[in-house]
Amino acid sequence: RRGFGDLRGWVGYSLHSNAERSVMLRGALKLPTGRADRLTGSEAVDVSAWVEWSERALLQRLGVVVNAGLGAALLGDGELSPRTQESTALFGHFGLARTFGERFTLLGQLDAHSQLHDRDLLAFAGHALLGTLGARYQVTPAFQFEFAMVEDLKTRSASDVVFQLQLDASF
Repeated sequence: RRGFGDLRGWVGYSLHSNAERSVMLRGALKLPTGRADRLTGSEAVDVSAWVEWSERALLQRLGVVVNAGLGAALLGDGELSPRTQESTALFGHFGLARTFGERFTLLGQLDAHSQLHDRDLLAFAGHALLGTLGARYQVTPAFQFEFAMVEDLKTRSASDVVFQLQLDASF
């Protein structure tokens, strides 16, 4: 469906960082700005935390940065199938990024998450596997724009295709 989805905000804290690798602790808060009746949101607040690793030395000869993350989410009591919803979910990702010049980066990533609903009642609500292809443009040192297409790689586990536009700011 078309419509404005839930609003998400992220924070991060560097646990380790040098020229070869970095480890971050990240968190996110999802606010219920979408509507469950239009399937654009859950009408619940969700909180998540994860550890993210970025490795620049592993595939340095190819100019590729490897990143991975693993975390958990606490899912609020929403209006979208509340009787079948799980209260927690595990998730992770593995991605590659290749920079061309000083400002343009191609991105590829696999994301997975655990079951979000009781699968016996909702056939589409099992584990998910998503593939993302995208690009990032560094507008200024503090701002970057990202466009990506996310595809459902495990049939009926997520939206068939999602287009993502994102503007990031560093403070």
